[in-house]
Amino acid sequence: MAGLARGTYEQIQRDVDIPVMCCLHLGMLAARYPGVSSDTICSIFAQENQYKVLKSHHIHKEQMHNYCTRYAFGEDVLELCASVDFPPCMMMRRMLELLLNLGKQVCGKLQG
Repeated sequence: MAGLARGTYEQIQRDVDIPVMCCLHLGMLAARYPGVSSDTICSIFAQENQYKVLKSHHIHKEQMHNYCTRYAFGEDVLELCASVDFPPCMMMRRMLELLLNLGKQVCGKLQG
C-alpha cells in the first residue's frame, strides 16, 4: 500500500482544523478524499487536535483564574470552552486542580 501524498495530507490537515467544540463531518471528508480511509482521516484529526491543545496549553494555564471567575459568575462551561477553543474535559480538570488545590495525579484519580 502506498503512503499518503504530502499534498493530500496537508489538505486534510487544513480541512480538519476546526474549533475544539465542533464535530468532524467524516462523511464529507471521506467523499472528498475517496482514496483515504476514514481511520486515516480520524487519525489526522486526532493528531491535529492534540497538537493544538499542547501548543496552547500554557496560554490556558495562565488564564485559568480568569476562566474560574467567569464560571463562578455563571458562564456556562461549554460556552466558556467554545469561546477559548479548549476541550471541556480538560477545562474542568484544570479548574478542579486550581479550585481544590489538587495535584494532577490526584485529580486524575477522582471518580464520580
